[in-house]
Amino acid sequence: MACWYMIVVFPHFYNILKFFMKNILLFFLVLLAYQVAYSQKLYTKSDKAARMYTEAYLALERNDGETAKILLDKALKIDSAFAEAWLLKAEIYREKQDLKSAIIFYKKGYQCNPRIFFEVMYYIADSYYLDGNYAEAMRWFDGYLQSEFDKSAALAEKAKYKMKSCIFANHAVKNPVPFEPKNLGKMINTLQDEYSPVVDFDQNLIIFSRAQVADAKMEDFYTSVKSENEWISAKNMGYTLNTEGNEGSPALNASGDFIVYAACNRSDGLGRCDLYWAYRRDTLWARGGNMGNMVNSVYWDSHPALTADGKRIFFVSNRPGGKGGMDIWTSALDEDGKWTSPANLGDSINTSADEMYPFMHADGKTLYFSSDGWPGMGQKDIFFTQMKNGYSNWKTPVNIGYPINTASSETGIVIAGDAHTAYFASSRAEGFGGIDIYSFDLPIHVRPKLAFKYIGLALDKNTEKPVYALVSLVSIEDSSNTFTTVNRNATGKFDFYGANDSLYLLSILSVGYMPYQKLVVPDTLHSTVLHLHMLSKITKNQQYVIPALYFDTDKFELKSESYASLNTLVSFMELNPGVSIEISGHTDNTGNAASNAVLSENRAKSVVQYLQTYGISAARLTYKGYGSAKPIDSNTSSEGKARNRRTEILIISTE
Repeated sequence: MACWYMIVVFPHFYNILKFFMKNILLFFLVLLAYQVAYSQKLYTKSDKAARMYTEAYLALERNDGETAKILLDKALKIDSAFAEAWLLKAEIYREKQDLKSAIIFYKKGYQCNPRIFFEVMYYIADSYYLDGNYAEAMRWFDGYLQSEFDKSAALAEKAKYKMKSCIFANHAVKNPVPFEPKNLGKMINTLQDEYSPVVDFDQNLIIFSRAQVADAKMEDFYTSVKSENEWISAKNMGYTLNTEGNEGSPALNASGDFIVYAACNRSDGLGRCDLYWAYRRDTLWARGGNMGNMVNSVYWDSHPALTADGKRIFFVSNRPGGKGGMDIWTSALDEDGKWTSPANLGDSINTSADEMYPFMHADGKTLYFSSDGWPGMGQKDIFFTQMKNGYSNWKTPVNIGYPINTASSETGIVIAGDAHTAYFASSRAEGFGGIDIYSFDLPIHVRPKLAFKYIGLALDKNTEKPVYALVSLVSIEDSSNTFTTVNRNATGKFDFYGANDSLYLLSILSVGYMPYQKLVVPDTLHSTVLHLHMLSKITKNQQYVIPALYFDTDKFELKSESYASLNTLVSFMELNPGVSIEISGHTDNTGNAASNAVLSENRAKSVVQYLQTYGISAARLTYKGYGSAKPIDSNTSSEGKARNRRTEILIISTE
């Protein structure tokens, strides 16, 4: 029989827990602390072994794990049946990620007294799971769940979840996905660690973190651009972004001129780690600043991701109001250019464990993130999901598969605008040393939607000078899928990025100019073409064909696909309150002329009624149907007939 030995170390327990904060599971340390603090008893036959154990415990308080191991070895040499010493030693090795050794020591502690320490079965199972030995993990999880002893409800639920993960992992290993990572080469990677890469839409710009000093882990941002499709030697990004402290986790908009990143322990910080921003002007980065207390908190805020237009941010925080652990949150720029109060992405993404390293693709719908709260291969895996309806409603996350995910932690990827080239960081035998940056082709089943890039200039038709304008790109099928910007820069340039899955209507509005609209069919692949859009000044008697108006054959009721175009017309009338217009309806020559006149008038009337519904005064609106009397093309071809079937606005007055 073991004798009881009395010790008192409870005042130090909180600090010891801090030492183990990186460990995923701390239950057994809590159990040990409970015994030490309240029962003040240990299972050992030797006073000397107990003193060694106590000294080891205090060494851990000082974060001196090596001394703790030496003391525990001495205690175990005295009493090889000292269960707590074996188990504390197992936790030390588990913390160091030496899982095979941890399993050996967990088993030795468990075998000392299986009845008292039956909960250790869970930790043996979990260590096998984290080491990728899924068959043994399932055997020990099942043994724990089938044991006759009273179990922790929380631990039993975790065991059931981990059993599901083991089943998934076994299947994933037997059904690997294609994965051929390619090192980015010596222009990017060095003997030092390179990680956290981000690229612009066209993969012509890359920004990443590099550890400057191996022992101190000083992090700086480096950048490279392509010349003749090859990366040039990466350069330090300079003092505007880099400081004497650490900068990390960069996020980039699609055009590569707006960056958000994380920095910790700065004098202007609100919490331990905050988010910061900066803009690029031409080739130089201008110093930005802290994103402020609407986004940042007194808690830990890091791992940002940006939408392609830079108007919405996703980030990771442990602030209150989440689902547990680290959660992913989102905030957007409002009409005044201020960030909104962050919202949690909800339980379709976040779990009671940790969700980290988000990345939103340029399609605006597909999110990637790392998590240890969804069924996976071991530690953190990368998952793929797509938005269903708003930023708190997502499809069930999908594990992107083995061997991209392994029993180790996989902590994030970014996907280029081509929707298949992925970038990630990894420590691999074929690298240049330490952690290197790689690219690979993403498996088809977890690719985002193909994204488009549309860049244009809004110019005055006569002077060819830039025009200050409100520009929007609206999906014809879903008017809620809208991209809007104001081209405030001196060039009149604007750009849009989105999912290549819709017919879009481009609209450009500026005070004193006729509306500019055209249908845009995004290219099969993204384009770098610069589109010129020439705007005409409003003049009396000027005519303009309203695009994307849809009616059923011989009907005059507006179809919902017409709303995007008509909403632009409403905005045009609001921007130019002195303008009065006639809505003119026209048909081709098919059918009876009298019937065509009536149909064209009713269609014009439907447009007027829509404008009135949205507040445009009836005094500024007239309508008339011309039937087939005013063709603009030949009625001898289907294409000509289609052009003749139109609805126009005619400027009646500009005052």
